[in-house]
Formats: sequence, C-alpha cells, structure tokens
Amino acid sequence: MTKRSKPIIGITLGDPAGIGPEIAVQAASSPKVRRCCRPVLLGDARIIERAARTVGCEWRIVLLGPGWEIRQTLPEIQGRRLAVLELGGASPRQIPPGRLSARAGRAAYEWVTAGARLALAGSIDALVTAPLNKEAVARSGVKGFKGHTELLAKLSGTRRFAMMLAGGNLRVVLVTTHLALSQVAQALSAKAVCDKIELTHEFLRRIGKRRPRIAVAALNPHAGEGGLLGDKEQRVIRPGIARAKRKGIAVLGPLPADTLFARHLKEPYDAIVVMYHDQGLIPLKMLSFGKGVNITLGLPFVRTSPDHGTAFDLAGLGAADPGSMIEAVCTAARLCS
Repeated sequence: MTKRSKPIIGITLGDPAGIGPEIAVQAASSPKVRRCCRPVLLGDARIIERAARTVGCEWRIVLLGPGWEIRQTLPEIQGRRLAVLELGGASPRQIPPGRLSARAGRAAYEWVTAGARLALAGSIDALVTAPLNKEAVARSGVKGFKGHTELLAKLSGTRRFAMMLAGGNLRVVLVTTHLALSQVAQALSAKAVCDKIELTHEFLRRIGKRRPRIAVAALNPHAGEGGLLGDKEQRVIRPGIARAKRKGIAVLGPLPADTLFARHLKEPYDAIVVMYHDQGLIPLKMLSFGKGVNITLGLPFVRTSPDHGTAFDLAGLGAADPGSMIEAVCTAARLCS
C-alpha cells in the first residue's frame, strides 16, 4: 500500500443465515467507508445478491480474480459497484435467513480462513469479520472453535494476542475471552495479565498515545478485601501488574470493578484491562452499543469486527443497523495508516 492509495479492506460475510451479509453490503456501499478505503466482500456472490436485495442496494456486483490479483484488479472497480472475491460455499436455497445450520457455520468458517490467508499474503491490508455463530460452526464439524479471535491467532501462529472492544472514549481489553464464568479464575495467571497489559500499551502507543494510562480491574468484589473475598488479586493480578510496571508501563490496579468505570467517566483512562468477557463488555455496550468495534491485538495484520452477533431474529428483514460494521471498517482503515 502506497502513501496515497486507500487501504484494501477484506470484509467476510459472517454467518450467511444471519445479518452479516446485509451489514457487510451496507458497509461496502457506505460513502463513509468508500472515502477511507477500498472494500472487498469475501464470500458467496449469491448470498451477497440476496443481501443486496434485502437492504435495497442496487449496486452492480463485480467478481474479482484470484486473491493474489486483488491489488491489480481493484483499482479498476469504481462507482456504484461492489467488489466481490467469490469463495462460494453457501447456496441461498439451502441456507434460509434466520435459521441456524451446519452449512452456514461451515461457510462462515471457510470465509474467515480465506480472509486470514489473504491478509497474511498481503493481498488485503486488513480483515473485517461479520459475526458468525459458534454453535453453527461446531455443528459443521469444526472441533475446538472458540471464536474469531482464537482462530485468527492460530492461523497466523500468534501466541500473544488480546481482544479489545472500543467505543466512544472507552477501550476494554479482556484477559480471558469466551470462557464459562466458572473457569475464569483458574484461567488467570500473572503472565496472562502482564501480556494483556503489554499488548494494550503497544497498541495505544501505535495510535499516538505517548504515555498511555491503563487501569486493571480486580476479579473479586472490592478487589478481594485483602483476601477475605478471594486471593486472585494478591496472588495473580498484582504480580502481573508489577511485571508490567517494571517494563515502564503506567498501569493502575487492581481496582474494584464496581467503581472503576464510574471513575473512568470522570477521568478517562486510555484503556481498561478486565478479567473476563462480561466484566468489560457490559459497560462498553451500555455506552456505545451499535457503534463499538472489536479489535484483535497482537496479530500480524489488522483485524476488526462489529460489537454484536448474528441476530437471526433480524436476518432477511433489512432491519439490522450497519453502524457498528461501518465503524469497524473505518477503524481498520485508520489502523492501516
């Protein structure tokens, strides 16, 4: 990518039975997106045609050549045309909107895998993934699938990675991601806490924060009350924070989670590291649902996604809000520069 050219952003369709294809089409045809990047839809052209009809997009679909030719082909795609890399795998007749199915799960999985390979090969500058359904992927026979984040880390050989959700002036980074609540405490380690703080610090420096301020949430109520309500703060979280401080990172904590986000509203931190999924995503989505963006830290390429799921109840109705997807694409474009 030259300094003058707009980045090429690959957008996977997500689960073809969900709202992913609809919001992907809306994002790819959005004036805001077209101003900042060159979007390419990755998936089955038949599903894209169905989605375009659903949302009332009358743009012409143009199929690109093989993935390695995207950079040569895309500059010619202008005006009211949707650039599509045909990956097949999802017949609209076999995958009706709003119904969970193994076929849909397999297609979504294959499209993400293809998107990662394109990003690793340099055929696209960033990857934006529409939501898929974990149960549908599991039904398709894929073993051990936990989510986009873990899959992309595995495909790229990335060992240190983290999930960041950003919306408004709030950024949260998760130490554990898609785990049952009963498994969280056992999964925590001082190394994991330190790794997530380091990845957060590196990202914030990359986007221009010269000396980022990072807060870390406690796991237990009242930060454990000196061990009376749990000792993970003393045995795991504090040592992880201490390691990060020795590396010159400005980090505070562990702070009681019930007051941490209220403090952030008065005196914002650059990011907050939380111990588990809902601890960070509840306040994030309360403040910016429909505008939040998921950013994977640590990958060798830029990857973002919207902050919501497949919304099967809205699929096929043209009623889904594409705001978070549009923001995810624009965020990816900014990160490319």
